[in-house]
Amino acid sequence: MPLKQGSSQKTISKNIETEINAGKDPDQAAAIAYSVARKNEDEAELPMTERLSEVNQTNRSVDINGWTTIRANPISKVGVFPYSGMQIDPEGELGLDPNKIYNVYRPEEVLSDPQTIESFKSLPWIDDHEMLGSEKEGLTPIEDRPAFGIIGDEVFFEDGYLKGNLKIFSDKMMELIDSGKKELSIG
Repeated sequence: MPLKQGSSQKTISKNIETEINAGKDPDQAAAIAYSVARKNEDEAELPMTERLSEVNQTNRSVDINGWTTIRANPISKVGVFPYSGMQIDPEGELGLDPNKIYNVYRPEEVLSDPQTIESFKSLPWIDDHEMLGSEKEGLTPIEDRPAFGIIGDEVFFEDGYLKGNLKIFSDKMMELIDSGKKELSIG
């Protein structure tokens, strides 16, 4: 069944339910539903590596392997973003409804914190959004989703955005970015 268009909590919840009924894991279902919702929102509302193709070309460099680095690319931002109860409270310790959508504020104090900045260094990134990690923890192992690159060690907070240098390993992904691909995920 096709997913509904829109970014309201009701639409996202319905899309999560549709994906779960289609056999998807609840975390994966939520990630897909949020991805569809974000595609319908204004670009300024995207929480992850948005506007890659719009980053000033002078921020790009190509190394000897032909891999592109984009410096100072937005990877997260201050704002309020929708998450399912399952994403916030996967163990059920907070008593949140796993299928309900909660708006979560991502404050400047958190994104600008040195520990947060450090935690983003050297992370792989993928196309679209899916929670990566140990299969034992109910997450998608990196073997199941190709990483197209990494966030380098130049991560910093500036003007409401967490920014970092992205290394792009895939020629196919670079072509997609040059053609307007905007949403990637740290997973």
